[in-house]
Amino acid sequence: MLAVLTACTSSPPSPPPSTTAKPVFETEEEALAAVTEAYEAFQSRSTLILTEGGVHPERIDDLASPGLAELEREAYAEVARDELRVTGAPVVESVVVTQWFRMPDSIGVVARAGICVNISSVDVLGPDGASRVSEGRPARSSWVVDFALPEGADTIIVHARDKQRGDCA
Repeated sequence: MLAVLTACTSSPPSPPPSTTAKPVFETEEEALAAVTEAYEAFQSRSTLILTEGGVHPERIDDLASPGLAELEREAYAEVARDELRVTGAPVVESVVVTQWFRMPDSIGVVARAGICVNISSVDVLGPDGASRVSEGRPARSSWVVDFALPEGADTIIVHARDKQRGDCA
């Protein structure tokens, strides 16, 4: 069941195009702060939707690329259809920027980060109140996440995320 909460779409960022526009980030520290804020907002909104039974899934749209938002809405619809209830909240333990660009690449990507999320307090309950989380589930999950700056936007969004195998390194 937890697989429903792990939408994956990831492709390597393309090199940034040359342009004279204002840089998105001046430093890696700026990139780290922005990607951390963007991912925490995405995760918080996703958690809210899930704890409310998957209703009003469109609330994720302004924090994710159209492709990722569609995958997330499908996962929320499955939660609603199966009458699941999610309790607890994941916690971001670490964010490591692995790539960042001063300017968006050809698909708008401005950064890539490895993110470790503690999911030990998250449970998925069926309509009968029984946990649907498998025994032995790792306490943490590891993600590679791309961030983009949509054209005309002032803040970055989660463009794609790919769940990595195993626990965080």
